[in-house]
Amino acid sequence: MTRDLVLHDWLVAGIALVSGCVAALVLRAVMKWLGKQASRTKWGGDDIIVDALRTVVPWSAVVAGAAVAASALPLTARIRGLVDQSLTAVLIVIATFSAARVVAGLVQSVAASRTGVAASASIFVNITRIVVLS
Repeated sequence: MTRDLVLHDWLVAGIALVSGCVAALVLRAVMKWLGKQASRTKWGGDDIIVDALRTVVPWSAVVAGAAVAASALPLTARIRGLVDQSLTAVLIVIATFSAARVVAGLVQSVAASRTGVAASASIFVNITRIVVLS
């Protein structure tokens, strides 16, 4: 630590965390509205993409709030690096699972539109999901 923690540090960090959570709730409502708009279109791909973004966007706001909170605290360089790496890892995991969901959903959508492929679509979807996660 470069200096002692004071009440101001805790307040700024708390406000940053709360702001991230409030932003996540607002973005969740926006994504819900966007999902309703996407369901009105013919193309099913936009539904899949919005569904995946429903996970990524709110959690990204929470992680951003945590990152701002961590930057407001007088942490040592080592602890700050660990916090940054941990938050980055969380974002990567969330984005990877969402990308796997999008790609698998698009493969499922394409397979469902083709005749004769629908029966074996689940194996392609699972293989695609594994490849993306790998």
